[in-house]
Amino acid sequence: MIAETSVRAVVAILTVIGALAFAVGVLFFRFSWARRRASERLADVLKRLQQAGVEGSPIEAPRAQPPVEKRDILLYIGRSDSVLEIHGRNVEYIFVDYMIGDRTWYYINYVVKAASWLLSRPSKTTRMIKKRKCWLVGEVIDIEWKGEGLLAAALNSDWGLRQKLLRSRYVGGLMRGIWIYPRQRYGYYKIRTWDYLPELDFFETLDTIARHLKSCSSR
Repeated sequence: MIAETSVRAVVAILTVIGALAFAVGVLFFRFSWARRRASERLADVLKRLQQAGVEGSPIEAPRAQPPVEKRDILLYIGRSDSVLEIHGRNVEYIFVDYMIGDRTWYYINYVVKAASWLLSRPSKTTRMIKKRKCWLVGEVIDIEWKGEGLLAAALNSDWGLRQKLLRSRYVGGLMRGIWIYPRQRYGYYKIRTWDYLPELDFFETLDTIARHLKSCSSR
């Protein structure tokens, strides 16, 4: 009886260990695949922008300035191994990060330095609110920005920016939004979009948002 109980206990322990090892293996595979896919997606972004005449070059993430905060990595699990440095534009860096849950979600982030204002006062996330003819699925007929007062006011007062966004195929998507996250510790903004290879018009629209960020940060 004692021997039989011991065997069952050993079998149960081995079963648990096997299940844990399998789960760890699955997670490792998903993390590795997602990280590689994020880097591939970043290469796709660079190719699309270069075709549109935007100059940029990949640099290794540890050398990239500004760096990504640790809480980004904890919240969104990970990011691409490298970032794109953009030349001659208001957007200065681009990187791809991802969140793993029931599926893997990818986000393209456009980084804008804004140290002086961010370090001198608290700030909060600013996001684009879409207004549709019919709730959820209708045509987008207007856009409003909510969040940081000075920034939201500047974006809302830009009629040209509103028209560009309303014409954008990206904005018409059901789940697609634009979020602007301040990162006070490193003195930069992160403009986040869903995974969407930017056409030239859409990149120029994001660059206009970046211009407003720089203008607000210098006040």
